[in-house]
Parts: sequence; C-alpha cells; structure tokens
Amino acid sequence: TESLENRRFLTHLELADCQLGWFSQQSCIAVAELVEKLPELQHVDLSFNFLNSAEAMRVLGQSLERHEAIQTLLLSAASGGGRQELAYNNTGTATVSFHPMQLMFESLAFNVSLKELDLSSCGLGPDCWFVLEDAIATHPALEVLHVQQNPVGEVGFRSIARALARPEKFAPENKLAKADLGHTSGAAIPEELGALVFQYADPTGTYHDVDLSTPYGRAFLRSLCRRADISKVPQSTAFREIKFNNVKPKGEWCSKDARTGAWVIKETKKAFVSFTLQDISVIENAPSAMIAVKQFFKTRKIPVSLRRFLPLAAAFKSMNTDHQRLMFLRSLKSDFMIKFCHLTWFASCCPELTPEIVGVLFSAVDMLDKSPLLEMVKNKD
Repeated sequence: TESLENRRFLTHLELADCQLGWFSQQSCIAVAELVEKLPELQHVDLSFNFLNSAEAMRVLGQSLERHEAIQTLLLSAASGGGRQELAYNNTGTATVSFHPMQLMFESLAFNVSLKELDLSSCGLGPDCWFVLEDAIATHPALEVLHVQQNPVGEVGFRSIARALARPEKFAPENKLAKADLGHTSGAAIPEELGALVFQYADPTGTYHDVDLSTPYGRAFLRSLCRRADISKVPQSTAFREIKFNNVKPKGEWCSKDARTGAWVIKETKKAFVSFTLQDISVIENAPSAMIAVKQFFKTRKIPVSLRRFLPLAAAFKSMNTDHQRLMFLRSLKSDFMIKFCHLTWFASCCPELTPEIVGVLFSAVDMLDKSPLLEMVKNKD
C-alpha cells in the first residue's frame, strides 16, 4: 500500500481475490486506510477477500465517512465469516455477537458520494440489513444495492423494502432504485435480539436492555428518533422515559448531524426506553369506525407511490423462487399501504400464486371495499 499512497490521482482500486486477510487482518486494515489517502478514488473492488475483523471494517467505514469521491464499493464475498465480533458489558462479559460489517454500515450514514454497493455472498442476516437501512435512511446518492446470496429473511426484507420505498416527503434525496435479491434465503433474527424487531407502523412500547454497545442497538434507538421525527412528534413526547444503565440522562443524548441529517446517539450503555406515537385525534375526528381505522393506518404505514413502487417491483422480479417472492410480500404487509393496482401487478407476475398473494396483502391494500380482492381469488378458482 505504501507504493500506492503517492498515486493521489488514482480513480480505480482493483484488489479482488488478492487473499487480503488470509494470514493477517493487517493487510485489510492497511487497504482500508489507503482508501482515505486517495482522494480521487471512485471505484474500489475488495471482493473475494477476508475482511473479517471489526477493526478492518471500522477503519474502512471511517475512510468512507471522509471520502467525497468514491462511487462504487464492491465487497462480494469479502466478509463471509458471519457473527464473530462481540460486544461486552461493563464487567467485561460478552453480551452479544454481531457481523463485523455492521460497523462499516454505520459509517455510511456520513458518506455522501457512494452510488453502488455490492454486499452479495457476505453472510449478512436480518439484523445486518436493519443496521444498513438505518445508515442509508438519509443517504443522498446510493442508487444500487446488491443483496444476492445472503440469508436475508423476512425481517431483512422489511428493512430493504423500507429503504427502497421511503416516502419522498420524508426522504426527498432517496435515490435507491435497485436492490437485486436473487438467491436470497430465509433466516430468523438472532434470538438475543428477538424482542427488538422494529415495528414501523406502531413502534409504541417499552424496550428493556437496548444494548447501545452494538450496531443493532444503536440503529434501533436511532430508528425510534427518526420515526418520531417523521410523525412530527417531539422527542420529549415520544420518549416517555429513557434511562442509560438505569440512570436518566442529564443532558442531550441524541442529535442530528448537520451535514447529513443522520441521527447520532451519544451513549454506549444499556438503555431502557418507553416510546409512543399515540395520537387519538386521528381516530376521534373520523366520521366512522372503518374510516378511523383507515386514517390511522394511513398516518402510520408507508404509502407507496408509483415512483417508489418501481424499485419494489424490480426487487420482486429479481427473485428466483416462489418461496422468496411470498416471503418478500409478507414483509410488505406490516409496513406499507399499497394500491389495488400494485396487488394486481404482483398477481400478474405469478398467476398461480394469486390466492396466496391476495391473502398475504389483503390487509395492506388501501381500499374500503375489498370485494374486488375476493373476486380475484374466486375467478382464479
């Protein structure tokens, strides 16, 4: 890397399949540091290497934070070691493991130039995609995401779908238009994180032991901050109670980065959180119970416009099996309000799955009279 440091006008760095990290992670760390030292760099390919340590990923993330020219980062099969790194409590006892690439994901929140990110075949589970969703929520440039051959699971699909279809009024800079989901597989969220699956439509609840020493815990708390912001609920109202190691914070514990708009959590301890988005005025002012329910979900779920449906449709088309497609559709029903035409398009792609598709998306379709959905199933029979 020393010979490359002087080539400050280098635009492409091709180091795929160079055995980086095979004997020692020092070579990975050196390359990660090199990225920052080449200010004109636009394309980096580190695929088929062994970037398996937290330090290598942390340094790579720091380089991405400070780099303003890099547009393409290819990491296919570059970190397939799975959940290796450990977070520790104050007594030095390991609490939870996580994929080291999550540390790099967090830094993407402060990058402003990256357009294409290849994460295929990296052993990234559902928790990883949630951390990535949080990191790219305000990213102004990312357009293409390669997800193939990862154990994404339904929870991971929810995160990817939210990233693709984030409403324009909440994320006008969102340019993510393609996520290739070919050959992805199912996976459960790690058992120790099971109680912390983010519910976008209604995240109201009490959360014990949110571990802010892990990327997932920090992403969860940042997502709550962002959700309150989207609903225009003051942080002081949304967070009914919050403690860090059972102590109430004396000062500001979260803030927005002035350059990127990303939320920054200033604590690394265990958090107790009581959160609410309750707004009964929407229900009280409705003329009927049915309309009240519809208005409630319209204010809570993500409405899918035609522009944001196109990336979801492309992701659906990139899948290889009916099992994948149904898993993806199940991920939509909890967080989105879709139109009847969206459902019919899904059904037209897989006519033999029409009854299953209607059943999965029935509650997500934005229409009071749902008899046309029943007709679709009846006609198919």
